[in-house]
Amino acid sequence: MRLYMVPGMQHYEGGPVPNSFGQFGAAPSDEPERNVARALERWVETGEVPSAILATKHVDDDPAKGVEATRPVCGYPQTATYKGQDAPSDGMRFTCTSEGTKTR
Repeated sequence: MRLYMVPGMQHYEGGPVPNSFGQFGAAPSDEPERNVARALERWVETGEVPSAILATKHVDDDPAKGVEATRPVCGYPQTATYKGQDAPSDGMRFTCTSEGTKTR
């Protein structure tokens, strides 16, 4: 069992943070790294535990308007920590740590 928390996400969707990662069937991607359903499927079938899933925030929460930001959803107790390099809207600029550093 693992817990993946999304700081800043409202009850089960929405909010000002990247909040789309396949939890409602429509994921930004079919890749397990961006889709919680595919990550769970891979975990059950191969035993590969997802360390993080890359969530997407769409402009106005509308996929047709493009991507505003991405951020990893990390397995608890880790959190997404900004590396301090370039655009904080790029999820690749974050790493999952348990150092207590806050996300940006």
